[in-house]
Amino acid sequence: VTSIRASTEAIWSAITDGAQTSRYYYGTAFESTLEPGSSYRYTYPGGEVAADGEVIAVEPGVELVLSFQARWDPELIAEGPIRMTWRIDPAGPGLSKLTVTQEGMGPKQSVEFTGGIPYIVSGLKSLLETGEVMAQG
Repeated sequence: VTSIRASTEAIWSAITDGAQTSRYYYGTAFESTLEPGSSYRYTYPGGEVAADGEVIAVEPGVELVLSFQARWDPELIAEGPIRMTWRIDPAGPGLSKLTVTQEGMGPKQSVEFTGGIPYIVSGLKSLLETGEVMAQG
C-alpha cells in the first residue's frame, strides 16, 4: 500500500499503458485489451514474454485483477500463476492510494515477488510524482 500524489486516472494509465510500464516495471510493456477473460502479457523490449496470464476482473480506473504467471525462471513457472490485484482509491485532493495484493504464492514466488512488487510500485510512484524514472537497482 502506498500513497501517490496523482489522480486515480493517472495511476490507472500508468498500470495499463505499456509505454508507461516499460519505464518502471523492469523494462516490460503491458499489453492487453483489458476485457475480463482476455489474456495479457508483459514483454521485454526484444519481445520476450516476462509474464502473462488472464484478466480476471476489471473496474476501469479502480481495480485490475490478474492471474500472473512469471516466465523468467523455470522454478517460478513450476509454481504456477498467482492472483494479483491492483486497487486504486482516492485519498484526498490530488492524492490516491494504491494497494497491490498477491495471493497463492509458492515459496520461490514469495521471496522474489515480496521484493519485486515494492520496487515496481516505488518506480511507478517516482515516475508519476517526479516524471523521472527511478534508478535501476
